[in-house]
Amino acid sequence: MAGPVATGPAPSGAAANRFRGLAGAGAHTATVHLTPQITVGVIVAAVLLAIAGGLLAGAFGGWRAAQLRPAAALARVE
Repeated sequence: MAGPVATGPAPSGAAANRFRGLAGAGAHTATVHLTPQITVGVIVAAVLLAIAGGLLAGAFGGWRAAQLRPAAALARVE
């Protein structure tokens, strides 16, 4: 449940300056230059992880299919 909601007039004086400071905080931008570190090792690691994931998923799916009786497997075909 949310707390109490202020319904009075807009703040003035020091409180208004504090709110204006918060609103202007996101107005500045900064440029950040990022350069990717793509090396042969990173590419090889990505390919090996993809192959390992494919083999693992295929082995698990094949294992589950091997556990079914042929008649039960054919009964599930839609």
